[in-house]
Amino acid sequence: MKVVSTVPGKVILSGEHAVVYGQPAIVAAVQMRTMVTIGEGDSRKLELVKSTIRVMSEQVEQEVLDKLKIGVKTTLPIGSGLGSSASLAAGVVGGISEYLNLGWDKRMINKVTYLVEKITHGNPSGVDNTAVVYGGLLRFERGMNGEQNKLQNLQVRKVLQKIWLVDSGKPEETTREMVEAVKKQYQINSTLRKYFDEIGVISDQLQRELEHDRFVPEWIIENERLLEMIGVVGSKAKEMIKGIEQLGGYAKICGAGGVRGGSGVVLAYHADDEKFENWLIKQNYTYFQDHLGGEGWRIEKQ
Repeated sequence: MKVVSTVPGKVILSGEHAVVYGQPAIVAAVQMRTMVTIGEGDSRKLELVKSTIRVMSEQVEQEVLDKLKIGVKTTLPIGSGLGSSASLAAGVVGGISEYLNLGWDKRMINKVTYLVEKITHGNPSGVDNTAVVYGGLLRFERGMNGEQNKLQNLQVRKVLQKIWLVDSGKPEETTREMVEAVKKQYQINSTLRKYFDEIGVISDQLQRELEHDRFVPEWIIENERLLEMIGVVGSKAKEMIKGIEQLGGYAKICGAGGVRGGSGVVLAYHADDEKFENWLIKQNYTYFQDHLGGEGWRIEKQ
């Protein structure tokens, strides 16, 4: 017997870092997925799988978990802002739940996945695990201590299919390191609170636009400038984003960011898809166009 559990990645349209401090984020699942096979494979040596097993041992006897074979495959770029760690953790949690007939619903899978995210990232908002478990397009607001989060399903609009994802390079810093760096600045620099408030306003604005099936891409530039002032965008990503803007497009980072190397995947929009893709090819950038708002965690039929 084997169980195949698959989970998407995610893209934060608006709200990076600010969501940790209670501001709303607009987030969408992507089509790229992580596939976890329970009962077949040998991926137990992966550190994230080990962490997930440790968390699961609070719910299930360790002896039972020790006997499980776990295989992992993914089409998500790792550590680039698309929620790869949450996707893998949710896949393992959901897969084990199904394999052992625990009867867990998405709420429980999300809750346990969040505990794994805390081990991995320290002080996550909960937006990544929520987005990959539930899927679709969501408005997310963090509750106290990661509990009682506010979650609202939004209608996926056709314009979101015109979003491009361009790789600025994998960050040298981990998500934990970026979140901690922002936290230190937040504690000593009151200006960051103003920036976070402004990002929250952008998230509200974006939600209203999407609810009325409008897309005014200027919010992308506004969000990016605020993230740069917070200090989470490196020079490599800034150069890429400047080039996209000079071409008449709009772009921003869409994860925790990074400053010493790349800043992960950049979200981009251009009214002329052909012109933009030709430019991406000329620049030799790695890119893809994803249909945002994909399905969340699921068990695949065998």
